[in-house]
Amino acid sequence: MRMVAGALAGIFCVALAAGQVTTIIIKAGSPQDLALQQISGEADAGKRIELYKDFVQKFASDPDATAYGEWQIAQTLAAQNQFAESLEWGDKALALEPHNLEIICTQAGNAQQLKQNAKVFEYAMAGGAAYGGIGRDPKPANMSDLQYEMANAEERRVNQPSNEYLQALAYNVIAAEPDARKRMSYIQKFNDAFPDSKYQDQVSEFAILTLQSLQDTSNAIAYGEAVLYQNPKNLPTLVLMAHAYAQSGKAGDWQKGINYAQQALAVAKADDPAADTSRKLSAGFAYGAMGSALIKQKREAAAVPELRHGISLLKENRAALRRSQTCTDGSGQRARTGAGGGSRSAQQDRGSAALKISARPNCQKADVP
Repeated sequence: MRMVAGALAGIFCVALAAGQVTTIIIKAGSPQDLALQQISGEADAGKRIELYKDFVQKFASDPDATAYGEWQIAQTLAAQNQFAESLEWGDKALALEPHNLEIICTQAGNAQQLKQNAKVFEYAMAGGAAYGGIGRDPKPANMSDLQYEMANAEERRVNQPSNEYLQALAYNVIAAEPDARKRMSYIQKFNDAFPDSKYQDQVSEFAILTLQSLQDTSNAIAYGEAVLYQNPKNLPTLVLMAHAYAQSGKAGDWQKGINYAQQALAVAKADDPAADTSRKLSAGFAYGAMGSALIKQKREAAAVPELRHGISLLKENRAALRRSQTCTDGSGQRARTGAGGGSRSAQQDRGSAALKISARPNCQKADVP
């Protein structure tokens, strides 16, 4: 999307440039604006692309006009399913407008179509950094503190849909990545770029499972403790911590496993008629962890009812359990997250993390017939 600005609007937009997210500004009535109006009247996509290329050459000295023309070429090519060429033109626009979330969204969508997950993730991180930069620049001298706060709040509101779209794309890359070390690298970058993501619970669950699969139990536990410090009622993490401690070779850890299992059960409230399948499955795994820890403590009599309760919950929800054991990404490849060294119930590939989130483009884009 371009913004056609009159004199006052142009001044206002310059004042808002304190944020990291940028918008292309084309002055109303300028030669660039008039040329773009003529191009938009061309119905044939091929001819329109050539007109945009001429536009880019003609106004090469104007970075905003050049970036907008290149972006329009990218979007028109994408609409014709020419994603590789679209990606090239979009990168040219992005080089001039590296903090423009709309261009970043276009590029992430192109990379997704080309199944270039590493590029999808790269664009998502760029978008997260741009969005996270809102309000971090010094306040302009001609703005009051209140005006500055209001401008930043509005900028966040306007760009929130694009930010959430990029979060979903990045999460799907994590879910589909088969290499544990690469997945962990993605997770660390995701947490930096999207510290308040609505997918944080799922990403945390993936992190713990990934560290367990790398046989890095100490870091898995440390990560889980950090997550629970921020959110003590994070149910997936409570369950995973219960299993991690229950399967430990240290006798002192078994009671910790029981304690975490009890906390998980208190959060899940599986016996509540309103409890959904996810909560019941989590409770089933928690009962399993508690039973394992009790057996290790030589408390078999106490373990039996916990294990029976867990098995009952898992059997009652076996259809959802089967879905949780194996999930697929968009290409049909299995997304696996093995928890090496754990019991079978700890190795169910925890589908609540692996379930692919549907990433629907929310970015505002210029109309491309």
